[in-house]
Parts: sequence; structure tokens; C-alpha cells
Amino acid sequence: MQKRLRKKRQTKKPVPVPGRLSRIQWGWMLAMPAVVIGFLMLMAFASSQNQPSTDDARIPPLVTGTYFPMPKGGDPPGAQQRTGIFPLSAGGPIPVPASVLHPTNIARVLVKNVLMSIYAGSMARTPAIGALAILQENLTTGQQSLHLYQTSQPVGALTILAVQGDILTLSTPKANGTFNFGTDQFHFS
Repeated sequence: MQKRLRKKRQTKKPVPVPGRLSRIQWGWMLAMPAVVIGFLMLMAFASSQNQPSTDDARIPPLVTGTYFPMPKGGDPPGAQQRTGIFPLSAGGPIPVPASVLHPTNIARVLVKNVLMSIYAGSMARTPAIGALAILQENLTTGQQSLHLYQTSQPVGALTILAVQGDILTLSTPKANGTFNFGTDQFHFS
């Protein structure tokens, strides 16, 4: 008995021809311009976000801030924080959701090694009620606390005019007043 030997048909591998590109190479050649165009569009979008809007350019700062060298929690020694009264555009992220507080301006003060960021404005659901959100950060321990204070009278949105000692001077559409950090009380005239 003889065994039949079967020969497997061998498929021929494509032989590269000079001057021809394979399908994979064509795919990469088509994808590269799309990647470059996408990158350029992303860069244009990022640079447009860094430019101040025309609304921010019209709002002058109420009081110019000064720099005091003080470490902020998590920052290396020698980091600096701005203190003073600032428009919203210079204040960074607000620690209270927009559904709770509509801020008008911001103040930063240092009292006994505690950095206080004070956000003045009105309550989102009842704009006639003024409100202050005070974020306190102990620069020694790094502990933070956030408190929200509402006016008992419908005076409208609060705007910070000055900070002197423990007293915050405020203005509203209906009255002028103060907020005492020691007693956490509003006083309106």
C-alpha cells in the first residue's frame, strides 16, 4: 500500500513592488493630516480660552490686591497668595455650586494664619436674599471649612467694598451694611 502524499497548496506571499504602498501605509498617510488638523484646532481653542472676554475687560477691579508670601495647603514653601478684593474673573474656582450662590465679587484676607476667601452675592433661588460664602483655610494645619451666611432681610446681591479687621463692608442695591467675622452677624442701615 502506498500512501498518497498530499501536497498542501502553498499560498504565495505578496512580493513588495517598489513604488507601491500597502493598504496599511495608505491608511496611515490619510490619518496623519487628520491628526495634525485636530491638533491645530485644539491649540486654537486653548489659546482662545486664555484671552480675556470683552465683559471681563470692562469690569475694573474694586481694590487692587497685594502679594504676601504665605504657603497655601499643599503648595511648596514660598508660594504666594493674593489678598484684597477682586472681581470674579480674578478669583479662580468658586467652592459653592452655581445652583446655590450667584457671586458678585471676592475678597481674600489673612487673619491669624487663616486664609479666608469670601464670596459675596445672592442666593440662586431667591436673588433678593444676599449671601456670603466663606472658605477658611488654616495655613498651619491645612484644615478647611466652608460656611454660608444669608441676610435676614431681602436686600439683594451683596458686593464687598472693604475689609478692615474683623469687619467686612458691604453694599447692596437697597442698603449698605457690614458683616462681623467675630459674631457672624450682618448689620444694615
